[in-house]
Amino acid sequence: MTKTLLALSFGVVFAATAASAAAQTLPVPGVEAARDVPGAKEMPNPAIVHKVLFDMATAGPKPTEVHPMLQAVARYVNTLAKTGVPAANRKVAVVFHQGATDFIMTNDAYKARHEGQDNPNLAMIQALSKA
Repeated sequence: MTKTLLALSFGVVFAATAASAAAQTLPVPGVEAARDVPGAKEMPNPAIVHKVLFDMATAGPKPTEVHPMLQAVARYVNTLAKTGVPAANRKVAVVFHQGATDFIMTNDAYKARHEGQDNPNLAMIQALSKA
């Protein structure tokens, strides 16, 4: 019984460590890749260049949180990385216009326009730029 519990405990710790290590290797920290779909017929091909353009034209629902579209872009980038697409084959761009232009402002400019509130999108934009 003790050996079984020890083996089970080791298995749980090993699985948690492996999952944690996999999450740490994603290019955009703090955002999970899309979940796996068993039996999926189409998966990103690591051998081709993935050129994708995201369009951001709306203001975020909460000015104190990262815009949901930036979260979606990060999830897409992390999904490509998780499925083995190298950084050189991930060409992702985001166009900011209309209501979304505030998100690319410097923190000081954002604060001036949003009652002293820090720009919550800057860290995500920087992480995406590095990815």
